[in-house]
Amino acid sequence: MTSEQARARLLAEGGNQLPQPERRNWLAIAISVLREPMLLLLVAASVLYVVLGDLVLVAEGDRVPADARVIEQSDLHVDESMLTGDHAATAAAIARQAGLPSGAAV
Repeated sequence: MTSEQARARLLAEGGNQLPQPERRNWLAIAISVLREPMLLLLVAASVLYVVLGDLVLVAEGDRVPADARVIEQSDLHVDESMLTGDHAATAAAIARQAGLPSGAAV
């Protein structure tokens, strides 16, 4: 193709440009996000998590998987020696107030 032919084609057809999508305003974007089912699923899951939280049932000899708050106990003693260096188990009253640290043995 010669320069003259290229110039004529440029004038007739215009430059090489990809079609641009229509610009949307912030309201249209917000509405499209709120219509997504995944957003509703995430909101429902987070509400359930906040309301219910995580419940962990531990028995004698178990290690606490994460920091926890004691809801109900019966003659609870906690071995925190790995964490504190103490040689004796902590009484339940102290464990109830302070909670159970991660890694403590029950």
